[in-house]
Amino acid sequence: MLQAPDGRFSMRAFPEILCSEGEWLSKFLPLAIFGILVYVVGTLASFSYLNWHAPGLFHTNPSFRVRYKFLIADYRPDVWWWGIAFMTRNTLLAMTNVLVPTDGHMQATIFILILTTFLIFQCILWPWSNVLINVMDTVIMAALIVMSALATYFVPKLERSSSFFSVTTFIVFLFVNIAAVASVLVALNAKRKMQKGLQAAVEQAVDRLREAGAFVNDLHRASLVRKITRLPPFDRQAIQRFLGIFERV
Repeated sequence: MLQAPDGRFSMRAFPEILCSEGEWLSKFLPLAIFGILVYVVGTLASFSYLNWHAPGLFHTNPSFRVRYKFLIADYRPDVWWWGIAFMTRNTLLAMTNVLVPTDGHMQATIFILILTTFLIFQCILWPWSNVLINVMDTVIMAALIVMSALATYFVPKLERSSSFFSVTTFIVFLFVNIAAVASVLVALNAKRKMQKGLQAAVEQAVDRLREAGAFVNDLHRASLVRKITRLPPFDRQAIQRFLGIFERV
């Protein structure tokens, strides 16, 4: 956007089009609102609804599993909802330029604040099922935060927002430092709890495995074949992966 001497704004590519005035406001504002409600809000709301019901439908409805596997299949079972958080993060980042179109410093500040918030949850939850993807996502967000902070050096600062920007910058970087310390403490505490409960979890898994083995041994082979045949394809694949793990041990 371009700001004219009289304080009005126009499009950079089409300076003759004044923002929030004339036919552009009366004709295209309703269309813009409709597009935002359908494409942005509607899409997030639809996927959120599907994600909310996914735990109950994923294993019982083959059609749902095929259509919407992309929503939860890439994440750990205990954070199956992270796909919605991922889409929300990307939507907020895309809206940064819309919220403050004429102030580059504020854009960078909001950008860093959003990335830092989601970076904290990324480090705490470690949501992706693949460790390499978790590491890559963490590194990418950290790199974006650093690049956004360095980019502010090349952005001309507006005098009218200098005091507000200074206060906001102080709050953001204070939040970043507190969040970094909190993330380390949470990670250390989670690691301590994991090590403390590892032996009990392994013993419980062994007991359940022995019970399952005894149950399978008591079944007739034909009965076991029928039971496995009736399982959904996803569950049969899970059994094959489970057996493959034991073959490699």
